[in-house]
Amino acid sequence: MNKVYFISRLLLGLIFLVFGVNGLVSMTTGSGFIPIPPPSEEMKIFFGGMMAAKYIMPVVKILEVLAGALLLFNKYVNLAITLLGPIIFNILFLHIFIPGEGLPIAILTSIMWLILFLYRFEQFKDFFAKK
Repeated sequence: MNKVYFISRLLLGLIFLVFGVNGLVSMTTGSGFIPIPPPSEEMKIFFGGMMAAKYIMPVVKILEVLAGALLLFNKYVNLAITLLGPIIFNILFLHIFIPGEGLPIAILTSIMWLILFLYRFEQFKDFFAKK
């Protein structure tokens, strides 16, 4: 499990660092360094709403970059897992309900996040304890 955890941590960190930076660059310059295929009509509507609320996408992308860097440098990994949980949840369900090409990577990132979470579950147990 150590190798699976290590690979999942590095890949998830790399994915969110690279795509987070690409998103920030895209928002500031108009195009990122990774080309994005044209979105479907449903996706245009969704992202139009996200972009209308000016703060949402920059905050999400900054959190992605931060969490990706934390995972890559193996620092505050529990914080990174906590930050990425809701982001990955939304990415997964976005691609489930608005069909497109992104579903396989959404499933892969969800699985990698789950591996990290389960590997460190002992440290998250207090969140689930009845008090």
